[in-house]
Amino acid sequence: QSMEESITNLETLLSELEQELAPWMSKIEKNQVQHQHKAFAQSFNDKGLVAKSQISSTLAFVLHTLYFSMMKLNNVETDNHQINEEIGRLSKLFIKIDKVLDPKKYEAKPKPKNAVPKRIISSAISANNFIKKKEDKSKRRAKQKAKDRELKSQEQNEEAKEETNTIEVLKAPNKPKHNISSADFMDDDSD
Repeated sequence: QSMEESITNLETLLSELEQELAPWMSKIEKNQVQHQHKAFAQSFNDKGLVAKSQISSTLAFVLHTLYFSMMKLNNVETDNHQINEEIGRLSKLFIKIDKVLDPKKYEAKPKPKNAVPKRIISSAISANNFIKKKEDKSKRRAKQKAKDRELKSQEQNEEAKEETNTIEVLKAPNKPKHNISSADFMDDDSD
């Protein structure tokens, strides 16, 4: 496409957009007239100093972060840029405002004089408890291993006894259970 055709297409798109937005624009203008007495400047001036500083710092922070995002999108190096300092300054300002609103949150809590020895003692106790748990665990394992070995040796002894009995039975000569001789089976026909 040529440049003239592109411009013509853009003009037609803009005129269509203007026609679509016309009803909305008239509503916005009517709203502005109806609420003219509530202009932002007037409502802003009615606020207290803390509220004004909150609004101003929030607006500044939003604008700076948007600018920072735009720079990132355009591949601008932001590591050493002034924008970082400004965003940091605004973050500190938020903390200052919060200190005014909630001073108890930022009061310095006095540390007791014996806090360090307590920490040392509690860490030593916890280390000692850890060592005891490890020792108990290893003792339980050793006892279980000893029981397992004892059961295994008992099983082996029983198997050895069974084998010995089996061997003795196999080696023993076959003895009749009753003392019966072959004569007992013969008929006495001599009569």
